[in-house]
Amino acid sequence: MSTQLFDAQQQIAVQAEKLHVYSDQSAEIDDLQQELHLLRSENVKLNEAIVTLSSRPFDAISKDLQKKNLWIAQLEEERRVLEEDRAKFQQDCIATRRTNDQLRRRVETMTAEVNDLANQLSRAKADSEQKAMEKEVAQLQLRFCTSPDDYGLMSAVGKALKEMKKQEDESSRSR
Repeated sequence: MSTQLFDAQQQIAVQAEKLHVYSDQSAEIDDLQQELHLLRSENVKLNEAIVTLSSRPFDAISKDLQKKNLWIAQLEEERRVLEEDRAKFQQDCIATRRTNDQLRRRVETMTAEVNDLANQLSRAKADSEQKAMEKEVAQLQLRFCTSPDDYGLMSAVGKALKEMKKQEDESSRSR
């Protein structure tokens, strides 16, 4: 049982580490989205400048804008890929949480079962001890009936009866 609990705890620790990695990646995606937004706004401004200044002397600016447009396209592609990865990671996180919940429920169930078994064992031990005492008392009573003049036997029967009564009282309180 303890190895299963240990394994379950190990799995929970692994899942927690994955959640941490997914959280870091989500933050990186958010940063890239902000950067992409800034680049898009810059692209809009540059496109407006191109429209107003679209003449030959501005070929250098046009080439720079083409480079920036290419860069924006590359960033948009990278953003798309990262969003796909993020969606996959989110699904993995959901699956991990479900697995963690299932493992927790399993650990709780197993713990309850172990506690029930321990209680049953304790009751069985008490019952066994009581049966042994009853047997011993019965044997002493038999000896008592066959040898009524034996003082040692009489005091042993008295002690056994007191002990049996004491155990019955204790077992009735514990139930």
